[in-house]
Amino acid sequence: MSLSRILLAVGLLASSAALAQVRAKPGDNLTVLVRQVPEGGTLELAAGEYRLASPLRLSRGIGLVGAGRDQTRIVSSGPDAVLRFEGGGRLRLEGLSLVHQGTTPAEVAVIEGGVFEIQDARFSGAVFDDEDSVGGDGLWVRGSARGSIARSEFRDNALYGLEVADQAQVLLEDNRFAGNGYAGLAVFDEGGGRALRNVFEQNRRYGAILGDESFMVLQESVVQGNRVGLYYRGSAGGVARRNTVQNNRSAGLEVAEQAIPRLESNSVRGNQGSGVVYSGTAGGVALGNLVEENREHGVEVSLRAVPALQNNLLRRNGRAGLFITDRSTLTARGNTVEENGTSGVVVRDWAVPTLEDNTVRGNRASGLAFQHNAAGVVRRNLIENNQEHGIKLLDQARPRLEDNTIRGNALEPVFTAPKDPAAPHGLRGLWQVWLGLGGLRLGG
Repeated sequence: MSLSRILLAVGLLASSAALAQVRAKPGDNLTVLVRQVPEGGTLELAAGEYRLASPLRLSRGIGLVGAGRDQTRIVSSGPDAVLRFEGGGRLRLEGLSLVHQGTTPAEVAVIEGGVFEIQDARFSGAVFDDEDSVGGDGLWVRGSARGSIARSEFRDNALYGLEVADQAQVLLEDNRFAGNGYAGLAVFDEGGGRALRNVFEQNRRYGAILGDESFMVLQESVVQGNRVGLYYRGSAGGVARRNTVQNNRSAGLEVAEQAIPRLESNSVRGNQGSGVVYSGTAGGVALGNLVEENREHGVEVSLRAVPALQNNLLRRNGRAGLFITDRSTLTARGNTVEENGTSGVVVRDWAVPTLEDNTVRGNRASGLAFQHNAAGVVRRNLIENNQEHGIKLLDQARPRLEDNTIRGNALEPVFTAPKDPAAPHGLRGLWQVWLGLGGLRLGG
């Protein structure tokens, strides 16, 4: 190729690149400027504030790039949304804040399809109309949208900081969700994705809510100072792994209705309610979690919930390490339940759990306490050094006890409350007790 042709080609590329970039300064009409940007091009916004009279509607691929989220602000006080992307290409948002001001119900931003990439952005000020269920989201990602959000902030929105709905999928990395009215993050319908190293704090109700048939992987995040840290409902699945869920005003995690998440290797501590709460017919697996120093119970299971608890450490909680009530039929295997404020494990009402291969020690009352009509199976557990009984059976409770080692407790190995005042206290004739090398062992 001749030198002249090479120079011509370079000139055409430079001209094309220049056409693909349009620059804006405060006071410019962004609605007009975005129409001048070719498909896939970029509108560069200098530092300052850009006010909109109506929503900024985007229907093709475009990039909006500011000087930084603390320096470039796009502001609207109108209805509907500050920005609405209708799909049909790739949206890029970087280095800017989208802000709704005033009392008119509106979302801050809506992405209805396409592909998106968001970095160093802020979404704030959404207003929710409770009567008409309009507005309230910092960012609403819906339809079949796919994209990533990194190093961004969702704060002070009336409903959700970020809502992911329909079949939308997101990758969330190193973001902050704070001060939102209902939840920092909400994932509904069949939405999902992955969330890594995010912070969910000081949201007025939930740090994150996962509902319907959503499936989200939450990893290595901090969830603190919310009313409830993580809330699963509907038939939501997903995984919560290696998160720190601490100092929330009620429970650390709640799993309700038919939800079946996998909770793995999380640290759940210092919450004002129970650390983990299961209700409804919820299930799933809790594996290898540290649940400590929560004001109420470590793990609380009610109604007909059927989680599987495996290899968790439940310690130094204000009441029971594990509290099982109503008609739950959970299975707990290989857990350590120690140094809790009342009995290590409390089973009441008509609950029928299976408790196998657990270590229950050093609790301030009994190791295991069964009340009301509770039953179930207690097998191959080590129950030692509790400050009252090893196992306490009250009311009509009659679990099946098999091959447990019970030693070093302050009172009787097994205490069965009398049915009438004339009956003796202590061990009843229902159980055979014999001394083994490892302490008292009980067989049914």
